[in-house]
Amino acid sequence: MKSRSLFVVVAGAFLLTAAFVPRADAIVVSYFNFEDAGPNGNIIDLTPDKTPGAGGDNTGGGVEPSTTNLTLVTTANAGVVAGVPSNVTTNPPDQDANLHAVNFNSTKNTTTTISFTVNTEFFAGYSLSYATNNNGNGYQTVNLQFTGGPVGGITMANPQTPAGTVTFNLTSFTSLNGDGMTPNFVTFTLTFTNGNSNGQNLQTVIDNIRLDATTFVPEPATVAGGLLGVLGICWSQRRRLIRFTRFRRV
Repeated sequence: MKSRSLFVVVAGAFLLTAAFVPRADAIVVSYFNFEDAGPNGNIIDLTPDKTPGAGGDNTGGGVEPSTTNLTLVTTANAGVVAGVPSNVTTNPPDQDANLHAVNFNSTKNTTTTISFTVNTEFFAGYSLSYATNNNGNGYQTVNLQFTGGPVGGITMANPQTPAGTVTFNLTSFTSLNGDGMTPNFVTFTLTFTNGNSNGQNLQTVIDNIRLDATTFVPEPATVAGGLLGVLGICWSQRRRLIRFTRFRRV
């Protein structure tokens, strides 16, 4: 009887542990869709789109409340244009109403940087992505740098096609991963270069910037508390089983 009861307790602990195994589903940590574009839609929206639980009003937004506003620095011309229907999150309530994005033209011999800061404490397995329209004369190259990242950052081509998506896979950079108890504020910076035109037409449109993670990292105390709870339930069930067995014998 004792060995059977011990098996039940240990099995319960393993079942709870399984509940914290990472899932492959993407978690939207931070999101910027540029939809709240100010009066008359002519002011660039630099605020993050957050879920109600994170202090925002967008059910399709990011879940991390620490996400800061975007910092935009450019020597090109920047303005609000029609949005890009790619790299969107699931059912953001404002996505179909306005469809705004930010456009950079007169890109020749200019540089544009877009950055934001977020606490990566509670997540792991990161990727950063954005949607773009590019008519072939806009920025050709994008570089991603982040706190604790590789020297010189990660450089990729900026697609010269409509409704393209650029994705930086950051899962190998374990310094980004949280431990559930230590704040880890990271600044991500996208730098766009190698523009080829002095024109004022649509050249490089950027939209739907998002930071995703594959894993939620709970606080160790939360895991320990959950394990103790399951062990307590198992122990209580063991005592009930013993009393029931004795009653039947009588």
